[in-house]
Order: sequence, then C-alpha cells, then structure tokens
Amino acid sequence: MSKETRMNPKEKISLLKELGMEGIAAKLLRKKTGKEKLLKAINDYRYATQEEIDDFNEEMREHNKELVIEEIKDSKKLPPDNVLVELRSAKNKGCFDKFHIAYIRAVKDPILFGKIDGFDTLYFYIAQWGDDVKIEEIIGTD
Repeated sequence: MSKETRMNPKEKISLLKELGMEGIAAKLLRKKTGKEKLLKAINDYRYATQEEIDDFNEEMREHNKELVIEEIKDSKKLPPDNVLVELRSAKNKGCFDKFHIAYIRAVKDPILFGKIDGFDTLYFYIAQWGDDVKIEEIIGTD
C-alpha cells in the first residue's frame, strides 16, 4: 500500500490545471477564496445569520412590519456620507462579493451588509444610517 500524498490547495489547483481539469480547479479555487474571505470578514465585522434575520422578521410581522433585504445595486435609497465611506472601506478589504441594504418597510433608516459567495446565510454588518433598525436588534444583543 502506498502512503497518501497530501498537497496544499495551491499545489492541487496548479496540478489540476496542468492535467486539464480546469473546471474542478476553478471550483476548488472559488472554495479556497471563499474561505479566505470568510476568515477576513469574521475578524473585522459582526454578522447576522439567516436564522437570526428570520427570527427578527417573525417578530416584526407581529407588528405588521418586515425587514427587506435587497442588493445594493437595486436600492433606491441614498446612503449618507459616513455609510459611503464604510462601504468603500469594506470594498477595499476585498472580502465581500456583494453588498445588500436591509430596511424595514415604511421606515427610512437601513443597514448595509456585506455578503460572500458560498456563504449565503451570513450577513456581515458594515454600517447603518440612523437607528430605526439596529444590528443589535437583529442579532439579539440590544
């Protein structure tokens, strides 16, 4: 029996490409990159899980309200200057693939979240404007 050889992910990706297995190499690279982004984001940002957001929304529905989350590219809400500065800082760190705005319908002050592809159940808090809805209320630390 031969002893199993273990390669680090970078070596494995390189070998897969060399062997013509581009699709698998690309998938492995995305997974590796996603994990690196996740570690960076967890160190720098608080986050809410999908479960926490669902629980918060359930509570909001009791008051005929709902937390809506949309991609920033679809948002019609103009963030204040301090939120734009935080957004630029988050973009420069390179750990998020997308950004989302979360707001309660009929309430004016939203929250800015970062998202990482492959980790769809995590919403990384970047900034909020005003205090109509706060991250502490969503994650239950208020």
